[in-house]
Amino acid sequence: MAQQKNIEYTSEELKDHIISHAIRLINRYGFEHLTMAKICMAANCTKGMVLSCFDNLRTVLEASLAASFDHFIQNITLQLKYPEKNRDAAMEIWHQMVIYTINYPDHANALAQYLNSAYIFRIDYLRDRLNRVLDSAYDRIGKDLSIRKGQNIKFVISLYLYRSANHFVSHVYRVTANTSELEQNYFSKYVAPDITKKLSLPIS
Repeated sequence: MAQQKNIEYTSEELKDHIISHAIRLINRYGFEHLTMAKICMAANCTKGMVLSCFDNLRTVLEASLAASFDHFIQNITLQLKYPEKNRDAAMEIWHQMVIYTINYPDHANALAQYLNSAYIFRIDYLRDRLNRVLDSAYDRIGKDLSIRKGQNIKFVISLYLYRSANHFVSHVYRVTANTSELEQNYFSKYVAPDITKKLSLPIS
């Protein structure tokens, strides 16, 4: 493999460089097809360079997911500080997830693949972080969720909102004069009823 000779990275720069390419690969191929060889080719570096920053492929994967979570959490935390007054809390969270998916497709789609995979049961701290960030927003959704403080139901709702936002952007969203109306109609017809159903589940 031809290696770029004119680029020198600090340790942190190299780590960030590898992670950014790993995120794109996850976005394109999924977790199952992420390999060290693909990372090396995409990042134009040797296996030794990757292993100088990470212990193995799994740690590259977890670091990439953590980086996407950091990016998502920073973005949505900022946006949820200034909610739209005419949206209810659930709609506001979902709307911000839609906006995030549109604006940052690499991070958003990598997270969507993570949330649709068995890895959600392997990396507990990422679920916990998502719950902590959204706690205050969830407390505004309604008395049912405010009273039920269990983290499991909050994660179920988070998972559903993110998946449905990703699906909306991938299969329904289009930029028109009535984009806002399209979003509102989709939420009212599909998302809100499903949230009501999930809140009735016996999950603490």
